[in-house]
Amino acid sequence: MSLTAYVRLPAVRRRIRKVYTPPDPSGPLKPLVARLAPDSRLTGTAFDYALRFFVELLNPGAQRGPWIAERFVRYVENCIASQQSIDLESGKVWADGRLHRVYAPDPVPEATLANLQSSLAWAKDQYRHYLGTGIPTQQLMQACCVLAKFDWMCRAQFTTGCHVNLGLLDEEPAVVRELLQLLALVRSHQFLAETRCILNPVFRAGNLVSGADADLLIDDRLIEIKVSERRRPDIRDWDQLIGYYGLYRVSGINGLDRRVKIRRLGIYSARFATYYEIGLQGKEAATNAFAAWFAGRLR
Repeated sequence: MSLTAYVRLPAVRRRIRKVYTPPDPSGPLKPLVARLAPDSRLTGTAFDYALRFFVELLNPGAQRGPWIAERFVRYVENCIASQQSIDLESGKVWADGRLHRVYAPDPVPEATLANLQSSLAWAKDQYRHYLGTGIPTQQLMQACCVLAKFDWMCRAQFTTGCHVNLGLLDEEPAVVRELLQLLALVRSHQFLAETRCILNPVFRAGNLVSGADADLLIDDRLIEIKVSERRRPDIRDWDQLIGYYGLYRVSGINGLDRRVKIRRLGIYSARFATYYEIGLQGKEAATNAFAAWFAGRLR
């Protein structure tokens, strides 16, 4: 079960909501960036990548592991090595800075892998160019869309197996425009780190839950990025953050010393360019009791 699904169980949700009080809405009354793309999920996942790239540019010593998108390509490699069947849908593939049509499922698994690898390599080139120049381009935003779709395929493997949909790699001009507008609103001071910055922190969840990774850890703040059109973050987003905090207390985060304390939980509402935060300082009794309950129930 994913952590998102776990924290929506009624018993877990009721216990989580005893820990915090959502902050009052603030910032603009209406979104500063209107939705242009028909599928808002793609904008949300792609902006996760775009903002993490911005934060890495801002904090050169930031720590990052493999992207979820990279893990998907490795997963396909493992499927081929173990001779598992690959469910492939035809579509397009990125290579040499442009799209190439794949007209039909290729019966040779290595060709499928080569297509995925070329798209990932192209996206990495755009990422490295951005870190070198600091200029967000349309190509970088399209690369974020490619990575987002690889991300989806990686997370879907738990239910669909090795399914590769090259049709997902088409160009996304509406999403690209949204991403550039959203990134232009980000204020640097909200994401500057003093002591530590971990991009896409992964929890040492073991076999407890799947898909346990957050967006950012900056100093003592665990931060989620949301691209909702709601002015106030959904209460389920806070539930998820408290779930992450509980998992951090149970098993820790890869690359983070267990003695480091997370004292604040934040949500960045991208369409409103507004940052919300819940402080945990002074709530040690409540958070300790919750962590003990969470650990026992999860196990």
